[in-house]
Amino acid sequence: MMQAIIEFSVGDYFAAIVLVLSCAVVAVSAIFYCLDRSAREERIRKKVQDSVSGSGHVPKNIFRLDGKEWAATGYGTVSGFVVEAGSIVRKEAFSSLTDSLHNLRQSFVDNGILVNEEGGDELVLRTDFEFDSSTAAASFVTGRKASGPYNWKDEDGLTFGEYTQQGIPQA
Repeated sequence: MMQAIIEFSVGDYFAAIVLVLSCAVVAVSAIFYCLDRSAREERIRKKVQDSVSGSGHVPKNIFRLDGKEWAATGYGTVSGFVVEAGSIVRKEAFSSLTDSLHNLRQSFVDNGILVNEEGGDELVLRTDFEFDSSTAAASFVTGRKASGPYNWKDEDGLTFGEYTQQGIPQA
C-alpha cells in the first residue's frame, strides 16, 4: 500500500495560521456588523415611533382659539404647542405682542407662510408651526398678549391649562 507523505514547511504552517486568523477576523467583523446593523435598525424604529407618538404628529386632544378676528386649532406636544395649518390669525398686531412674535409674524408674511387669502382682516397659516408654549401660540394668533393655558379650549370646554394639570399626557 502506498502512503502519501505530505511534508509541510515552516512557510506552510505560517500560511495556515494566517488563513485561520483571517477567517476569525472575518467572522468577528461579521458578528459586529450584524450587531451594529441590529442597533441601527432599532434606533431607526425608535426614531420613527417617537416622530409619530412623541413629537406631536398624532395629537390626542385638539384645542381651539376662537375670536372675532381669529379661529385657530392646535395641540400640545412634549416641547410646546402646535398651531395647525389653516388657522386664521388676526392681521393686526398690537404693542403688547413681544418683539420676537412681531418679527416671526412679519417673517411668515414675507415668506408666504401667513397669507391674506380673503383680503380681509385676517391671515391664514399655511403650515403647522410649533411654538415653545401655548401662550406664545395664543399671542401669535390673537396679535396681542394672551394666556395659552386659559384661552385654548377643547370641544368640551376644557382649557389647555386644565388638560395639562390633570396629568393627561400630551401628544
